[in-house]
Amino acid sequence: MINQAIIHIGTHKTGSTSIQDVLYNNHVTLRDKGIFYPIMDITKWNGHHPIAWQLGVDHPYRDATLDTRAYLDKIIESFTFEKMVLSSEDFEFLGGAGISTLKKWVPAHSYQIVVYFRNFFRYIQSDYQQNVRSYSVRYSGTIQDFFVEFNFYERINYLKTLKRWSSVFSSDSIQVYSFEKVGNVVEHFLKLLKVEGKDTSLHSNVGLNSLNTVVLSMINSMYPDIKESDHSSIVNYLFNKQEKIDHYTLLPDSIRRGVSRNCAAQVKELSEFGLDELDLIGESCFEKEFVDRDHPSVLQRLQELRNFIENKLISNN
Repeated sequence: MINQAIIHIGTHKTGSTSIQDVLYNNHVTLRDKGIFYPIMDITKWNGHHPIAWQLGVDHPYRDATLDTRAYLDKIIESFTFEKMVLSSEDFEFLGGAGISTLKKWVPAHSYQIVVYFRNFFRYIQSDYQQNVRSYSVRYSGTIQDFFVEFNFYERINYLKTLKRWSSVFSSDSIQVYSFEKVGNVVEHFLKLLKVEGKDTSLHSNVGLNSLNTVVLSMINSMYPDIKESDHSSIVNYLFNKQEKIDHYTLLPDSIRRGVSRNCAAQVKELSEFGLDELDLIGESCFEKEFVDRDHPSVLQRLQELRNFIENKLISNN
């Protein structure tokens, strides 16, 4: 049996990919320190997402033929390390039954469940930006559409996530941190492992700013069948045009007011876990100008980008 299992459950848009990249790339060094980070060579992922998917989390890349239970059994059968670390932001979506099964699959004398929560408003914006930029998704709606379609009131119900996990593991084993407060999340997580280290991840999820995100969402709608290479060229074009400071916010007043109102009770209860109101609903975006599809700067950049597409991309195909 494992002495201590450390399970990092995300959440999304809190640097989970960076944590997984560093753990994956340094798994040999970690083993020398008695910390085992399983390398799932049977998948292309640095994180342990297939375990979450097999336990019931729906995902387009889920492989029904992949037996992660057998993989874990083989590891645990000959386990000689002090600690084992599992990490996947999709663990946050596990239901009670899935969490209970995970505990059975990973028997340990003690557990440490680590979760990072992000400010509600920054999370909504960041997730929208990623889905607009991602070629596999190429989201083409507005952020209001996105908020409703992806059921964001449920996504930002952090309290519900904590209650699911604390119903299976003891509340004392769950460690909750504010993504904004910890600083560098990779280095913070390494310190939790009692390992000295620097963040060597590439931070590949750095996003477009608000204005360029709105422009790209419109381009996704105008060119739904665009090739991946051309889409990548468009994203690079926008990055090259990107201002160093994001002067705008994607969030309309309707979402700001709705989130503040609907999450007030949750924020009060979350304070018991060390998260205060400023962490979760304090937001500098209230001081920024809202940018939408009718904004003059959006229309100007959209026209510039369409000229680039017509002259540089389509003409070369």
